[in-house]
Amino acid sequence: MGYSIETSKTKSGKFVASVKTGAYGRGYAVYTSDAKDTVQEAYKDAVDWRAERAAANVKIKTARLEATMTCQCCAGKYLANTGKMAHHGYQRPGNGWQTASCIGARELPFEVSRDRLGELIVNLEAQAVRMIEFRNEIATEATPIHRTFEDRSKPKAIVYPYKCPTVSFDITRDNYADIALKHQLYDDFDGFLAKELRTLNYQIKSIQDYIIECKARYAGWSQTHEWNKKAKEWKII
Repeated sequence: MGYSIETSKTKSGKFVASVKTGAYGRGYAVYTSDAKDTVQEAYKDAVDWRAERAAANVKIKTARLEATMTCQCCAGKYLANTGKMAHHGYQRPGNGWQTASCIGARELPFEVSRDRLGELIVNLEAQAVRMIEFRNEIATEATPIHRTFEDRSKPKAIVYPYKCPTVSFDITRDNYADIALKHQLYDDFDGFLAKELRTLNYQIKSIQDYIIECKARYAGWSQTHEWNKKAKEWKII
């Protein structure tokens, strides 16, 4: 946080300086000097306080950084001041959404173990196989394409998100024309299918790339820290 300094003259003719949380004329005062004979003395008092606060903030940030470790699974930096990773979410590769919990949460950090990462790699490889099988079923039209649309023939909800009710379809070549007309899909079925396959291919490529990244981390792993239970802190080994 940046602190600005404003000086003012008191009714007694002396000077004070206030350290504020915002730019000049904004924020609130977190420190006000004692009344000084000169404006320079008041200003210096505030500058000294600001320097002390900045040094204290650096120590706090440094201590917090030292308490953070690397998650085995998502490679994010999080607190691990109990000997295990703090709870955190997990960003899924390829589609952008985030789960409520990473499987590396509440586990040993990467600086200590790679076991959870190994489990993740196995799970990701199995998921990639399932995704490829599903893509192939879509490509051969053995499995329909599932889509959900707003049913605009129904009134919108009167509460957030103020949308019409939804209706879902399993879309095939046979029923595509009727669904496309009703829900304003402008491609023919082959174009619709091609878009779906491009999306699936992108998702498959993303997870395959992520598997490569995880395997590289797994192969390059070496333990660098251990937990000192008595001192309740990490020790470099």
